[in-house]
Parts: sequence; C-alpha cells; structure tokens
Amino acid sequence: MIKIFGSVLLFFYNICNSYGGAILLFGLLVKLIMLPFQMKSKHSMMRTTMLTPRVKELEKRYATNKQKYQEEVAKLYKEAKINPMSGCLWTLIPFPIVIILYSVVRQPLVALMKLTQENITTLTDVVTQLGYYTAPAKTDVYSQMTIANVLHEHFADIVSNPGVAEFADKLKNINFHFLGLNMIEKPSLMFWNTPEWQNGLWYIALLMFLIPFISAGLTILQTTLSQKMNPPQDAQTAQTSKTMNLVMPLMSIYICFIMPVSMGLYWIEQSVLGIIQEAILNRYYKTKLDAEMAEFNEAQRKKDAEMEAKRAETERLKAEGKTQVNANTSKKRLAAQERNAEEQRLAAIRAAERAAKNPGAELPASQVGTRRFARGRAYVADRYDVTEAEAAAETAEAEYKLGMGVSVSLDSSDTNKAQVDATVATVVTDSEGKIVLCRIDCAQNKMDVTGGQVATAATYTTKRDLKYDYNMVKYSDATLEWFEQVENLEKWVVGKTADEVKNIETRVNEEGYNVAVDEELFASCSISLEAFQEAIVKACNDEKGSTFTAVPGSFTLGVSAISNSTESVSAADSEDGNAMVKMYTEFGAAAVGSDGKILAALTDAIQPKITVSAEGEIVSKDYTATKRELGDDYNMVKYGNAIAEWDAQAKAFADYTVGKTADEVMGLDTTTNAEGYQVSTDETLLASCTMAIDGMQAAIATAVNNAR
Repeated sequence: MIKIFGSVLLFFYNICNSYGGAILLFGLLVKLIMLPFQMKSKHSMMRTTMLTPRVKELEKRYATNKQKYQEEVAKLYKEAKINPMSGCLWTLIPFPIVIILYSVVRQPLVALMKLTQENITTLTDVVTQLGYYTAPAKTDVYSQMTIANVLHEHFADIVSNPGVAEFADKLKNINFHFLGLNMIEKPSLMFWNTPEWQNGLWYIALLMFLIPFISAGLTILQTTLSQKMNPPQDAQTAQTSKTMNLVMPLMSIYICFIMPVSMGLYWIEQSVLGIIQEAILNRYYKTKLDAEMAEFNEAQRKKDAEMEAKRAETERLKAEGKTQVNANTSKKRLAAQERNAEEQRLAAIRAAERAAKNPGAELPASQVGTRRFARGRAYVADRYDVTEAEAAAETAEAEYKLGMGVSVSLDSSDTNKAQVDATVATVVTDSEGKIVLCRIDCAQNKMDVTGGQVATAATYTTKRDLKYDYNMVKYSDATLEWFEQVENLEKWVVGKTADEVKNIETRVNEEGYNVAVDEELFASCSISLEAFQEAIVKACNDEKGSTFTAVPGSFTLGVSAISNSTESVSAADSEDGNAMVKMYTEFGAAAVGSDGKILAALTDAIQPKITVSAEGEIVSKDYTATKRELGDDYNMVKYGNAIAEWDAQAKAFADYTVGKTADEVMGLDTTTNAEGYQVSTDETLLASCTMAIDGMQAAIATAVNNAR
C-alpha cells in the first residue's frame, strides 16, 4: 500500500510540481472516494435522528421490558429501512489511510523513488562524503526526508556522482517547500528559537507553530457540526463522546508537533472539506428526509390508529359479552373448516335417508366399520350376537398418552437457498407404551436468498398437504407419493414400542439414505426412515405429553405444522452483511373424540436461523431444540419477565382446549396487548398463559381438522 500511495502522490507532484499541492490533491482524492459511503452513512444517521421521538415513545412504553423495547426499536428501524451500524465502519477508514500516508511522507526514498535499502545506504554514504549530510548519533525515523531534501538542494552534484550511477535514473528532484513552509520539518513549541524566526521569517515560524492548533480547532468544529444531526445518545454514551471530543483534539495537537508539517496540512484540508461536506449534506438530506419522514410518520400514525381501533373494538365486545373471533385464519385452515362443515352436512343427509328407508332402525353415529355394538347406547344382545360382558369390556374406557416429537435438519443442496426440514410425529400410546395411533408430517421450507436478498413473502405447505403435488413419483423411482408411504409407516408402527421403532433395522441405499431392511415395510415405505424414527421415538418418550381416557377405537389423531419466515432479514439490512433466514414453525397435535371435541392437545415450536452470505453460501446454522425441549433454558422468565416458561404456558393453553372443537378453539376471545400480541381475555387462562395464543390456536385447530 505504501508504494501504491507513493505512486499516487508522485503522480500529483508531477502534475502541479509542488509537494504541498500533491498532498492537497491526494487528500481531495481520498475525500471523493469516501464521499458515496459517507453520504450513505449521513443519510442513515439523519433518518435515525428523525426517528428519535418514536424511539423515546417506545422507551416509555416498554420501560419495564428492555428486551421487548429492543425488539420494537429494531422493528421500527427495519420498517424505516435503517441500519444503525451502517455509519460506524466508514468513520474508521480514514485512520489507516493516515497511517499509510504518514509512512509515505517519512519514506520518500522508498515510496516516491522506489529505492532499495541498498540504494539508500549508498546514497547516504555519497551525500555524507560530499559533506551535505551528517548522520545523527541516534537513529532518525525522518532521515529519508532529510536526505531527500539534501538531494533537492544539491541534485546536480549528487546525480553526477559515480557512486549513484546505477540508480541515478530513480532519483527525483522533489521540492518540499510550499507557501514558504518546508513540508519535512516539524513544528516547534519554541518557535522563537527556530532558524526561520532568527532569519527574520517570523511569520513562517509562527505559522508552523499554529498549524497543530488550527488542525485541532477545525476537528472540533467538524465534530460539532456532525453531532448536531446525529441521534441522541444515552447518558453514558454521551459522556464517553464528550470525553473523546476533548481528548482527541489534544492528542492531535501532540501528534502534529512530532510529525512533519505535511501531515498537519493534510488534516487541516480533511477538516475543511469535512466541514463543507457536512454543511451541504445536512441541508440536502434535511429537505429530502423531511418529506420521507412525513410519509413514514403518517403510515405509522395510521398503523397506531388501526391498532387502537382494534383494542377499542375488543373492549367493546368484551363489555357486551360477545366473543371476538380471531381473524388470523389461513386459507388452508378455512378450507379445512369448510370441508368439515360440508362433510357433516352430507353425513346428516345420508343419516336422514337411512332413517326414511328404515324407520324402526337405530344406527348410532359412533358405529364404525365392523363394530358390533353402539357405544353409549342400550345393549341389545341378539342384534349384535355378543354377550353383555363382551360389550361392557369393549365400551370400558382406557388410559392413553398423547406425545409429540420433532426432528429438525438445516441445510440446502442448492446455492442461494436456505432450507429447514422439520419432521413432526404425534402418537397415542397405551398403558404398556405401545403405539395405538401415529400421525406424521414434514414442513420442508425453502427460502431463496439470491444476492443476499430474502424473499419478501412465501407460502409453506407441508408434504402431507401437498399430497400428489409433492411429485415424488414424478421425479424419482418411487411408486408411491410421500404421504402414501408415510401413512403406510404410520400403520406399521401401531402396536410397537419406542424401542422397537428406534431399533428398526436399516441399510444405506444408493442415494445415501437409511431405508428399511424389512421387505414388507420397504415395499410400502421405501423413503429414508431416520427422521421418522427420531420424531416417533421422541413422541413416545415425551415426558411433557398429555394423558386422557377414552373408549378404545373411539378417537382419532391429528397433527399440524404451520410455518412463516416473517422475521428473516436480507443481507443489505443486516449488521454483518449476511442474510439471516428465520423459519418459525408452530406444531399442533390433538386426540379427537367422535363428537369432534378435543380429548388431549399439545403444541410446540421451533425457530431455527440460517445465515447466508451475499454470495449464497451458508455461513452458519443456529438450532438447538424445540421450545418444549428447551424448557427453562428458553429463558422467557429470565429475559421476558414472563409468569412461566414457554413450555409451561403452552401446556396450559393446550389443556384449556380440551373439550372444545376446532371452531371453538379458533373462536376464543382474544385482545391485543401492549406488546401487540393476541392474548386471551379469559382470566382463568390468563392466570397460566399470558403469551400470544393465535399461533397455538391455529396449530391445534388445524391438527383437529386433520385428525383421522
């Protein structure tokens, strides 16, 4: 870098034939190169400043919840397209430039003339022999400047000396004087003792003495102008800034007295250009930002008004004793509800038709397939050809356990893609730990991050919901679609324990997947079993599962996985220049009675993060466990002042849904709390669950609608 900077400085010297002029042109070039970045930084800082009133408002609103305050401020900055850290990097760049320039200034023989150390030693010997130079007793870091100045004063004699013949063409006749100042000299505190003062050039001596103070004064002025449009700082930061604003000018005075005048000239120029730049940019961006922020503030005002109207409507409905149906219902969930309603309507029609054909017959709705008796109805021995004892045994309730497990992998086979595969299994096990029912699904979510830009919106559909559109048959050697193979696996594991599922013998196929060795199982399910085994075993061993009692064969089981990526951040909006993909998935599980009411329910969630570079390569993958698995380590109590950890509150909500239908779960009365979350209005539920319930509502209701 020293040789590059030296070449640029020499280029400017050849243009203006002035060393001081070359320094000024070099400084101007640096300023022009930095201008686009400094403009961006200034724009961001001024936008941040204009958001100060809203930040102060958030600080008051969340005075007792610092974590929520920080989240809301980050959200505000994101909406305003502001990166608070964008201006920090560019403020540091001038320092290495000054260091390199200083090296160029004090090493003109190397930087400007490209002499080797051998050449410099020879040149030093020659000028010493000629009597033009006396080597100092102590090593002098500025000896190259002195020799370069001697070379200028006696250029003809030195160049013609045979001792420098082999590199004479490299020697440059550089005039270090500018405006009467010798650029290689250092200012002196005792300026009245300098040769300039004693030779009657008192104004030169005085000017050299004043340069460090002029530089410091201009630095203070530039900093003051810059900070006027900077965001307000907290007390500690403000005190630190005040101290630095005092110490740095004092340090600059000291440095200017131990460095050549040329460095002081460079700093003065940078400060003058900086002051001019600040004045122009402040005026330009203030006019521009006034209009931008007026539009942004109006949008925020409308948003606040809508939120307040929603709160008011909720309070009105509560006062009238009405229930506010949560509007956060996906298209998929609405379609499932419509299908369920249509099926019920058709079932009623068929029942009416049967009744019309057989007026004396009583066909209970609970009678399924080859069942020989009607649950909950009067026993008629001769009708079903069973004994009363047999009927009583089959109608007796048994105890079951509902469990859920999740297996997660974070990867991508493609550049510019972030992928999260979340396989969820829910099981009902009997008192012996054997699986009675099993349901499996997989949320395979992919996010395009080409050029570090995260997709603004995405629709995620689970593999089971995709059905034939998953296209496993079309694009592979499979004879059955994914959902068909999984249903076969679900049937195959019935009657087995967790250990038996865990110990399913597998082999690695040609594609590198662990598939079943058992020919019967492989014939109906030839896909990789690893994730299914992990999820099913977790579900069977779920210590946080829910127990319930029911008549054998009288209930169904459903599972759901609902994903979003709304908290993902593009590379341009991140602090480290990398995109961050956050795939949030909420899981639901429900055991459902023949009347459509929940017997037991569970909910869980994952929030893995994948960091992707602007080039599309995965930098890091962050995932530990589901929220239920994390338990106390989720730290909601520690950092969010919550009444209980997420898993405990989720369990309380799931238990609250027992006895309700899917529609009743979605119709729970909610309100928007101070943090903007949909929370329950039921005081009984609020005593054990104060967090947002809309995601859990959707997960459990969807699981109920998926039950079979």
